[in-house]
Amino acid sequence: MLFFSEQLTLIKLTGIVLAFAALFLSVYKPGQMKRQILFWLLPLSLFVGNGLVDSIIKYAQATYIANSDVFLFNSFVFSFALLSGLLILLASRSSKMAINRKQKAKQVGSFGKVALWGVLLGLINFGSLWAMVSALNSSIESSVVFLLNNTGVVVLASLIGFFIYHEKTTRLNLLGIILALGSIVLLTYSTYGN
Repeated sequence: MLFFSEQLTLIKLTGIVLAFAALFLSVYKPGQMKRQILFWLLPLSLFVGNGLVDSIIKYAQATYIANSDVFLFNSFVFSFALLSGLLILLASRSSKMAINRKQKAKQVGSFGKVALWGVLLGLINFGSLWAMVSALNSSIESSVVFLLNNTGVVVLASLIGFFIYHEKTTRLNLLGIILALGSIVLLTYSTYGN
C-alpha cells in the first residue's frame, strides 16, 4: 500500500483488521498453543514468506508485466518450478535407491504418483497466479487483491478440513471463518462500493 500510493479508508482498514483476526481464530487450537515455539514460528514464517512472494509478484506486475505478458510470466515461473522439482525428486529418488535397492519397484511407482500430483498442483497454482496477476492489472488495488486471495485460501482450507477431513472445529474457528467472510465483504465493498 505504501509504495503504490493506495488509499487506506476506514472500511479497508476494518477489513484488514478483521482478516488478521479471522486468520488467527480460524487456525487457533487451544491444546496446541501451550508454549510451543513451532506453533508460532511456522505461521509467522509463512506470513513473512507469503508477504515477500506477494510483494515480488506486485513489483514484477507493476514494473515488467503487461496484460499480454501474464501467460509468458507464468510459463517462465512454473517451468523453473517444474525443472527444480523434477531435479529434487530425481536426486532424492536416486539417493534412496542407492540406500535400499529392494524397494526400487515401489519407488518407481511412487515417482509417477508424485509427478502426477505435482503437475496437477502446478496447473492449479498456474491458474491461481494467472488470475492474481490479471486482477493486479485491473483497477483493483493490490492490498485488496492479496487480502482477498489469502483470506479466501484460509477460509477454503478451513472448510475443506471440516467437511472432507472432519477436523474438529471450535466456536472460535467458526468465528474466524465468519470474520473472514465479513472481511471479504468489506474489502470488496471498499473497491466496488465507492
